[in-house]
Amino acid sequence: MTVYETDEIIERVILVGVAFDTDDDTERSLDELGELAKTAGAQTVGRMIQTRDNFHPATYIGKGKIEELRLMIDELDATGIICDDELSPAQFKNLEDEYGIYQSQLEDYQVYSHVILPPTPDVILFDIFDRVNRGGTKLNKQEIRNALYHGRGLELIDDITRTDEFEMVTRIQYRKDTRMKGSYLMSRFISFYMFFNRLLGDYEYSGDLDQLIEITLRNLNNSSEEFLNDLKRISIDCLHLSYVIYGSNAFRRELKSSHPINMNIFETTMYFMSLIRGKKVNLNKVKQLLTKMIKSNEFLGTIGNGRDNAINVKSRFEMIDLLSREVIDD
Repeated sequence: MTVYETDEIIERVILVGVAFDTDDDTERSLDELGELAKTAGAQTVGRMIQTRDNFHPATYIGKGKIEELRLMIDELDATGIICDDELSPAQFKNLEDEYGIYQSQLEDYQVYSHVILPPTPDVILFDIFDRVNRGGTKLNKQEIRNALYHGRGLELIDDITRTDEFEMVTRIQYRKDTRMKGSYLMSRFISFYMFFNRLLGDYEYSGDLDQLIEITLRNLNNSSEEFLNDLKRISIDCLHLSYVIYGSNAFRRELKSSHPINMNIFETTMYFMSLIRGKKVNLNKVKQLLTKMIKSNEFLGTIGNGRDNAINVKSRFEMIDLLSREVIDD
């Protein structure tokens, strides 16, 4: 968390965040940030979220949004803003020089530490990280997973997000992806890929996505080098095929490059590519039918509220499975 103020005393604050996906948890993050601000004695009078592919390198949010923020500060008589992420020195300087928004002096806080002894189960460790996380520097869930389940699985995913194929189709640059968005996208795809290919044993998805990813990562950590290499090759092929068909429009609502990547469209498109990979298909027909499905009300209904519950997940992957059979049998 980084705190900025337009006066010396922070009393009435506006919460500011950047969402990398229209379906991500930025709203929830700002809710928690507001609770933290309340604990510190501040009153939240407004909030602003900008959806972007990445943080603006110069000013965190775009310059148009900053002008809007300045109007909000005046209209709401705000005395400061609280940003949801740490800013770079350059962003500090630009906000101060160009917009008169200054970094506050942070009070000293007493720090408490606790030792968690083994054999504490991973699911409990994850919950502890998640709850403690709400009162301090916030990690997203993928960063927490990186701390708890690091091993062959996350190394595989990390390798994939470094490839040219991944960067070309997602426009996510590994060196700039400080919040592991790319890793999260690939974790979701690989988890659903392994589940629907019955590679997770008797596990049945109940709507708990965190549990699915945990089981997948633990499984990958114990997998053979041959299996991991095959999975990497499949993933890269699917990324490449997605780019061949859609270019930079892939994985986005309305299939427009101006929209951010939608994680549900990403995982279902990638899964579809895994089903037609290596098959003789008409790519023009594939694009036509897949586009029609992604834009259909039936599909969109599965990626709205409750997008990760068991019913919606089953519905959209069944649509993908039926479509793959249609284009393969053609």
